[in-house]
Amino acid sequence: MQRIASGKSHLYKKDPKQTRKVLQRIREEGPLTAKDFTDKKSSDAMWARSPSKRALETLFMEGVLMIPRRKNFHKVYDLRERVLPEGVDASMPSQDELCRHLIFSNMRAHGLALSSEMAYLRRGLGARMSQTAANMVEEGGCREYA
Repeated sequence: MQRIASGKSHLYKKDPKQTRKVLQRIREEGPLTAKDFTDKKSSDAMWARSPSKRALETLFMEGVLMIPRRKNFHKVYDLRERVLPEGVDASMPSQDELCRHLIFSNMRAHGLALSSEMAYLRRGLGARMSQTAANMVEEGGCREYA
């Protein structure tokens, strides 16, 4: 989230004007879905998105917005401070803590995974993920995930 917020794109090029507009509406009107915005996507291409949908997803990936629920399968976006329960530790984990979390999560979900799969979309984490996985094998594996 911090990487994306600092300007390193995840999927979409940032549009500061559209981002401010979307954020202002959510602040004023409360939780909204992409359908609550009337702008249209720029093309009929399969993965084309409207400017507001790109802004919503960017704000979500930055951690500014969260998705507290879905409405008829559509994501409902709201401000993080209105969704995240008070007292949740939102401090930045160390790289080792992050790798261990990703490993445990993947093992719980899949039972088997490559470290490269677990580091997917996390730039610069590949080597650390491999080392953490090797350390965990030396320590006795992932017994805690079971």
